[in-house]
Amino acid sequence: MIAEVCKAVLDIFKTEVYSNTVFATHMDYIELAKLPALILYWPEATEWRVVNTDRTVTKNPDSTTTIQPAPQLFNLTFECEVLAETLADLGLLEDKLQALFRNKPYWLINGIEYPARLISLATGITRQGEQVRRIVARFMVEGIEFYPATYTGKQVLEADYNFSELNSTVNEAKKEVF
Repeated sequence: MIAEVCKAVLDIFKTEVYSNTVFATHMDYIELAKLPALILYWPEATEWRVVNTDRTVTKNPDSTTTIQPAPQLFNLTFECEVLAETLADLGLLEDKLQALFRNKPYWLINGIEYPARLISLATGITRQGEQVRRIVARFMVEGIEFYPATYTGKQVLEADYNFSELNSTVNEAKKEVF
């Protein structure tokens, strides 16, 4: 689901803010072909503090039990940068960025609407003496579902959510996006 969210966020930014939007593979600006540009960075996932105790328990014909745990809910916090050579370009993209969150507080991702909100917005220059100006923004997409694995066995009583499973899912999602 993380890869789907990242792809949807990229599409939303390309459509609503600026077509020259990319996911950064690193913080080296040499890979940018032209300015202005909008750069998205990989999100930070934090567990949403809502306890969801729903789970599906199925008795199988072979006397085993299958437990599908309830999805874990996560907030994905993204950081993005807008880089431009002129203040006019920077101002235009800043206005579009703010309008996105003001006009679209819910984003449709895989048929589900998720709340999205702007956390912070700051402007500055990239390095002392350079003419490239930038905006750095942080935003959050809330309540993204992550489904732990389904466990089957004769004596399965409970399926434990495991952070290593999330980490492997994040790494797999990165491969799909990049």
